[in-house]
Amino acid sequence: MALSKGKTLGREIQQQIDTERQTWRNVLIRVLDVVTFLAKPNLSFRDHREDVTSTNRGNFWSLLSSSVSMTLFLENITQTNVLEKMFGGTELEDGVK
Repeated sequence: MALSKGKTLGREIQQQIDTERQTWRNVLIRVLDVVTFLAKPNLSFRDHREDVTSTNRGNFWSLLSSSVSMTLFLENITQTNVLEKMFGGTELEDGVK
């Protein structure tokens, strides 16, 4: 069945591996960005208390979680074309040109 569609099991597995690899690469890039951001001005990475019940879990976790929520927010905006609906995509582009 997969051979008749031009797809093989190896190709499908390779696509899954590539997707997984890209996901973890993006996670690593985000973590390294936060580490670099905190390390440049010599800011602390953690607070004095980082347990699950703490509301202030330190700079690292705060920045990482805000980075994740901002990414999800931006993905939602681009997928739903909110900016185009708000600013009328072609009208704005015509005014810029």
